[in-house]
Amino acid sequence: MNRYSYVKEYIKGNITSAEYKMQDALISMLLEEKENISVRTLIERADVERSTFYAYFERIEDVVEETENALIADILNISLDEELGTYMENVFSVFAENKKGVKALLEKANRFSFYSKLLDCVKYYLSNKFTKEYSFENDMREDASAAAIINPLIRYVTDERDIDLNQMEKKVKEILMIS
Repeated sequence: MNRYSYVKEYIKGNITSAEYKMQDALISMLLEEKENISVRTLIERADVERSTFYAYFERIEDVVEETENALIADILNISLDEELGTYMENVFSVFAENKKGVKALLEKANRFSFYSKLLDCVKYYLSNKFTKEYSFENDMREDASAAAIINPLIRYVTDERDIDLNQMEKKVKEILMIS
């Protein structure tokens, strides 16, 4: 059994339009550097009723958590059968499509838990693809490889400069010795 299989718990069914509106409003407010986002300000921005908020969430932190999990689910939905180069391209695409959301969660919400989840998603793939059994050496290899894939992507979403995603992918492949 894959020791990272617990990451599959982050996959949730389809989200409703109300949930999407609240997650989108949260991302926008984080990027605008709103301090102390309250239920009231979030529902006003999302244009949903208070009762709708409480039908899905108990507190703002739950919206943050579900926003993280929605992005994690996109990575977990990438086929485990893909070759590493193709898998990386798909992960890069997920980051490119969700750049604002990833930036909001990592940089503005300062979510180390999100970073850990991202690493665990990639380690889930690596463990499934290459290292079926646990050993200290395999664990270290997976940690280093996952960081080599995720860390440049974090730079891509948080850096204000225009970064060529194709060049970044090429460099990561060189580091991991993938042709």
